[in-house]
Amino acid sequence: MKIRKFINRFLMLSFLIALCVPVISFANEPDMIESKSQLTIQRIEKRAREIREEQEQREQTMRMKLEGHNQRMAVLQRDMEIFLAEGDQGIGEDNMFYPIHKSNLTIEEMDSALKGTGLEGTGRAFVEVEEKYGINALFLAAIANHESFYGESNIAKEKNNLFGFNANDADPYNLASQYSSYEDCIVKVGKKLKEFYLSEDGRYFKGFSATGMNYYYSSDSNWPNKVNGHMIAIAKKILEDSDHLFADLSQ
Repeated sequence: MKIRKFINRFLMLSFLIALCVPVISFANEPDMIESKSQLTIQRIEKRAREIREEQEQREQTMRMKLEGHNQRMAVLQRDMEIFLAEGDQGIGEDNMFYPIHKSNLTIEEMDSALKGTGLEGTGRAFVEVEEKYGINALFLAAIANHESFYGESNIAKEKNNLFGFNANDADPYNLASQYSSYEDCIVKVGKKLKEFYLSEDGRYFKGFSATGMNYYYSSDSNWPNKVNGHMIAIAKKILEDSDHLFADLSQ
């Protein structure tokens, strides 16, 4: 009898507790909802701050790129005028047309100059060779344009040789070196030109200019004028494209 009474009381107590739990839960629910809402708002505000900071950083980076571009274009224009007036042997070492002066032109700027030619898309290779080996990207691209007829010569197309490298007059096509790609050629020949033709201790060094390099590089006595002309053409193309190359940065 006592056991039955105990069981009945236990069941009754359990029933009352079961009834009270939802009441307690419902009583606390507004606080829980408010807490979750505050947490959600905090997360949204934090993400909004992060987005604003990222946007400000992007805008600052773009402004710096635009300023750098404008400065390079001003120097390029000035140095081109000096180059035209003084010739390749009359310019100083800090001139952007000096064969071993780093022009610091960007990949985008070099690509804009080569767009529409057989060398389109090779801007990165010229810029990387300038940075790694110290041979001016303008100068190297000018030689490639001249020797490969803008990447359209047979030796260029069939051997990926943009510089007529080792294309001796006796048998130019068969003697010309073979490369796996235009980029492979730019890197390998750029390194050799710097080492052998544009270093004071180089085997074929005759001065830091197309005129000096021509002594051993080409049998064409007018080669320096042609290469220098290509340098001017590349520079003019970059300057012409300058206004729209970074037009979106100024908006």
